[in-house]
Formats: sequence, structure tokens, C-alpha cells
Amino acid sequence: MRIYRYFSVAISGIIDITELTRKVGEMYPEVQTASVKLNQHIEGVQLSGLSQGVLLQNEDEDSEVEFHLNAFAFPSGIVMFEICFEPEEYSDRFTSLNLLSEKIVIVADGERSEESLLRYSWMFFFRIMQYADILPRMKDINILDENAQMEIHKAIRDTSMLETYFLGNDVHLLLEPRLDVSSIICGEQSGPPGASDAEHITVIRGKVIKSDNVYYCSIEEQDFLEFYRVLVYRRSLTDLYMSILIKWMEKIKIEAKLIKKNLNEKNRIYWNKLKNRIEVWDLNYLDFYTTTVSMLHQVEEISIQGLVDECAEEYRVDFNRRKASLHLNMEHVKYALSNIATPGEVHDEQILQQATEKGNERIMLLSFLAMSIPLLGALLAPGISVMTKITAALILFLMPVIYFYIRKYHHRRDHRRSNRLYFLNMRQAHVADISKARSQINFIETDSERNAESKEEILVLLRESLSFAEKQLNDIDQEIERL
Repeated sequence: MRIYRYFSVAISGIIDITELTRKVGEMYPEVQTASVKLNQHIEGVQLSGLSQGVLLQNEDEDSEVEFHLNAFAFPSGIVMFEICFEPEEYSDRFTSLNLLSEKIVIVADGERSEESLLRYSWMFFFRIMQYADILPRMKDINILDENAQMEIHKAIRDTSMLETYFLGNDVHLLLEPRLDVSSIICGEQSGPPGASDAEHITVIRGKVIKSDNVYYCSIEEQDFLEFYRVLVYRRSLTDLYMSILIKWMEKIKIEAKLIKKNLNEKNRIYWNKLKNRIEVWDLNYLDFYTTTVSMLHQVEEISIQGLVDECAEEYRVDFNRRKASLHLNMEHVKYALSNIATPGEVHDEQILQQATEKGNERIMLLSFLAMSIPLLGALLAPGISVMTKITAALILFLMPVIYFYIRKYHHRRDHRRSNRLYFLNMRQAHVADISKARSQINFIETDSERNAESKEEILVLLRESLSFAEKQLNDIDQEIERL
């Protein structure tokens, strides 16, 4: 008997499959790699023999069950794991969702570990994609540099083969696991024991039936596994894009609060920076939007053959519902971005009006200078004392100088004040990030569910993240002091 379980990790970026294949060959030469196409449409790479060994259902060595771990990686950022168990007898334990997320004894590749299958499987990609090496490469990047975000984006791409998306004007790297609730049983057991026809659903007539969250497969299993991978991929992809859209809405909400807080700001420097920032946001969202539309179209082209009409309709309705929800939320984000840009556009009109008023002021200054022309007569007329002529000359010279000096002083003061406010807002966000990173470190340190090796790898990454955030905060504080 063979029982298959799936879970996926969705990464917010485009994976360089060619570079991934090369790195797997270098780091795990025993792993076989091959190009794969889901339903002849979705190109990716299959990693066979990622791990194999036995699971101990309890500390009793007689309870061991053989397992094989394979994986599939796709450019869209979906990494799908396939675990095959080969128990001698069926047990409800293998169809339980907790099997993938709870701690279990794993003996594989000459090593023994005690952790969840989810963490155990994902750590292979954690090492292959070198996530722990990303943050050390960022330590020399000044977050206040106008090219900082592009440098961070490049550091992630060069280290982890990921062309990450931007969230607002920040680099966004999301790793989101998704456990699949279903199981596939192939072999001796062709249906649930004692179940009547009314208690199961026919998926492929005479070959595959489904009862609750378990598929019973009596045909050549690879045919059905190919079909099921398509379902896992589609669900993971739509879930990934939905998560990114939610993050976009959260980012816009935070920015809207900051804009509302500064609505009475009079300095045009603040509004110019805001306008430029929102323009960058629009372009970054356009990049994500076009990628999403392209990927959804690619998935939509997949045709699922051989299903009974009821199941085909069920899967079609589920995908259409997901797609419609995605399109609706994409429009919501576009609408929110349009709204968040409105205060800057309104302020541009106010700035234009202020510029007109300044022009009028300067015309008045020129008029005043013209009225001072009689002073020129005092400089040239005979019979006027030298002291009077010197006084008239000083007045003519100093009036425009004093005027422009005062204007320049006000401009510099407003510029410093606006920049200080901008960096104080940035500082507030970084303080929140540092607090969150420290909380995560404390949680991992006290987590008894993780084994020592995986805990230390995660802690190294979190501590590097905390160090990087503290460096950014220090750069911001130094910039505030200079203002």
C-alpha cells in the first residue's frame, strides 16, 4: 500500500529554475533532477529522492514506516512536496492533517531527527536557496540610499535565485506553507471499509473514488498523481497571490494613516517625496499585477481530462471562484492606490496656488524697488551729503539681499523640518519591526516542538534580521541628528 500526502510552500518571487537545478546538483548530487510539465503547460523541475528512510510512529522500532520525499519547484514561486508512505497496514494516522505538522521521529539518510515532516522537508530548500546568507549581504547597504531597495532586491536575487516582488517600495519576501488536507491511497485498499455508494464520490468512473478527504485509486497511480498535482498547484498559486494582495492592503492602510496624520503639513518637500513614493508603488504593483494576470491565464489553460462531470464541474467552480476573488482584490488594491495618491494631487494644486501668490509677492517687491528709484536721484544729485548718498546706496543694495536671504532661510528650515518628520515616521516603522523580530526570537527559543538543529538555523536567520533592522534604525537616527 502507498499513501501520498502533499504540502506546498509559496514564495513571493520568481524562481530561477535553471540556477536552482545547478545548485541542487552541487549541494545534493544524490538527488535526481528532471524537467517536468504539469498537464503539458506548467514548466518546472522535479527533485526525486530528496530524502528516504523510515518514520517511527512511536519509540518502538517495530512501528517504523518507510517513506520517500520528492519535490517539484516552479518559476511562479510554488514549491510542492510529495511524501509517499508505504505502511504494511492502513491507519487513520496517515490521512490525518496533523501527521505533517506534528513532531515525529525521522530516520533518514543515516541521521535521526525529531521534528515535523513539514519542517524537515522545507529545510532542504532553506539550505539550497541560502536564505541564511541573504541578510549578511545586506549589512553594507544604507537603507537611506535612494538605490537601497534595488540593492536589496539584487542581493536576494544573487543569493537565492529569487526575483522578489516589491510591496510598496520595499522588497517583499514571503514564505507561506500550505498543508493539503487530502490523501491518496493506492494499492490494496480500493475504498473506505464498509462504505456504501452513497458515502463516497466517484472522481474517475471505475478507477478513483473519494470519501471525506481521502482518494482511493485503483488505476496506475502516476496518472492520478499528475492530475492531483495540478489541483495542489492551482490552489497554492491563488493562495499566494491572495496573501500578497492582503499585504498590499495592509501597507496602504499604514501609509494612509501617516498621510492623514500629516495632512496639515505645508512644506512641499514632504508632498514631493510622497508623490514620488506613490508613483514607485504604482509601478511596483503594476509589475505584480501583470505577473498575476499572466500566471492565472497559464493555469486557466490547464484542462483536466477523464473526470466525471460532477467532479469536473466542482473543480471548475472552485477555480473560477478563486480567480474571481483574486481579480476583485486586485481591483481593490488599484482603487486604494488611486485614493492614496489623491492627497498629493490635491496638494499639487495648492502648491500651484502658492507659487502664484509668491509670484505676486515678487512683483510687489519689484514695484517697491521701482518706487525707490528716487533714491538713485539722491545718489547723483549735487548738494547732498556723502553720508546720505551712502545710506541710500546701502538701502538699494540690501533690500533685495535681505528679501532673498529670508526666503532662503525659510526654505531650508521647512526642508529640514519635513525631512525630520519623514525620518521619524520611518523610525517608528523600524522600531515596530525590531520589536516583532525580538518576539519571534523569544518564541523560537522557547519552542520545544523544534529539534535543536532546525531551531538554531532559524534563530541565526532571525538574529541576522534583527541585526540588520537595528543597523537601519541606527542609520535613521544618525540622519535625524544631522538635521
